[in-house]
Amino acid sequence: MFVIWVGSLAFVALGVAGCIILPIFTVKDTPNVTKKESCLLTLILTVVAVVCLWMFWICMYLHQLNPLISPKHRVEDEHAHAGGR
Repeated sequence: MFVIWVGSLAFVALGVAGCIILPIFTVKDTPNVTKKESCLLTLILTVVAVVCLWMFWICMYLHQLNPLISPKHRVEDEHAHAGGR
């Protein structure tokens, strides 16, 4: 359970860092889009991307934790293998 919290906090940190750093490089004032709208779009897309990445990560982690189909190991007799040789 500790790994889930640490991983989730890493994605929160990634999201916060992205929301701080990305607008510096991506926000522009164009004839069709104002600087405020461009900044808002950058923030929304950053949050949506981080949430989608977190959901993908948490699903993959939880599926590995409890697989749907558990492997079934067959116990075979050692003499059956030796007799075939």
